[in-house]
This record gives sequence, C-alpha cells and structure tokens, in this order.
Amino acid sequence: RAKVIMGYDKKKFEEALKDNENEQVLCFQTQAYMVVVNRVTSINTYKLFFTPSPKLQTYLNDVSANKLGLETDSKYLATHIRSQYPLTSGWEIKAYPNMQTNPHIVKQWAENAVLKVVSAYKEHYGRGDPIPPVYVTSDDQNVVDYLKYNTTQRDSSWPVILGLESTPRHNIDLFEANDPSELYPLFMDLYMLVNS
Repeated sequence: RAKVIMGYDKKKFEEALKDNENEQVLCFQTQAYMVVVNRVTSINTYKLFFTPSPKLQTYLNDVSANKLGLETDSKYLATHIRSQYPLTSGWEIKAYPNMQTNPHIVKQWAENAVLKVVSAYKEHYGRGDPIPPVYVTSDDQNVVDYLKYNTTQRDSSWPVILGLESTPRHNIDLFEANDPSELYPLFMDLYMLVNS
C-alpha cells in the first residue's frame, strides 16, 4: 500500500503516518511530491524487479562487510540526497545546484536529510535508543564526502555516516557502461536504501 501526497502538506503527512502506525514507513519527498510507502511494499517491489547476479551479489556482500563494516543483520538508516535538480521560479530554471556551484544549498539539503532520518527513527523507536549509522548516497559524490568528513554537525544528534565516498554514480538512463561492474555502485545504493 502506498500513498502519494502532492506538495508538502504536514497535516496530510502526519495522517499518512498515523494510518501506517503499526508499520515502518518510508517517506520520499521532492519539491513536487511526497510518497509514503510501508517498508514491506518497498522491499517486495524491489525484489520483484531486481535480483542481483552472482557477481553483483558478491560485490554487495563485500562492500557491506568490508567497506562499510556492516554485518548481515546490522541495523542502519539510509537517505538519498538528490542534489542536482533544477531550482526554479515558476517555469524559469534559476540554477542546477551542486557542491561546486551552490555548496551552501546542497550542504544544507544534505544535513537536513540526515537529521530528518534520525528524527523519524527517534520518533518511531523512542528517544533513548542509540542512533544507528546512516548510509548516505547522492547523485553528487561530493555530498557523501562532505557528510562523512567535513560537516560541522558533530554533536550527539549526529550519527555515524556510512557511504561510498569518491564513487561516481552514473545515471543508468544516460550512461553507456563498457562493463556491468561500472554500475555496481548504483546497485549498491539501491540495495542499501531498500534494506535499511
């Protein structure tokens, strides 16, 4: 079961969460829409469309364990920061922000995304539980680097950040891979997001 909420309406969002209070809820929000999907639906949809090949599954297992330090049943949160969308005013495109052209905007978006995931976790599981690490991915690899190493957010509310830094994520629709392994980081991100 999924609900699509057009625009950002706090009241509608809270109602969607209340309707799903006995289930884990994922919330995806962009400038245009927000989708609330229960965890079971997202996992089942992912598995319906995607079964890793043996080579890809080996890569996924190796990166989870060796690069990220996660065991098979490790608890973690995840967020995806889409930073290279156009900023508009009406129908006019003002900018395509990224860490080079508009670092202040992208850094704020990235930090807010992490803090929102942590806040949702605390609200769902209670404020006393330790905050699990947060897996971060982005269409701009510099965002992952920034969140892991350079953010000024370093108090007790800031979690350990996991992510594949300095790893380009190619747009699968626009990139012609010479070898399937060139797209493995993209599938790693999908795998981590859906299993968080």
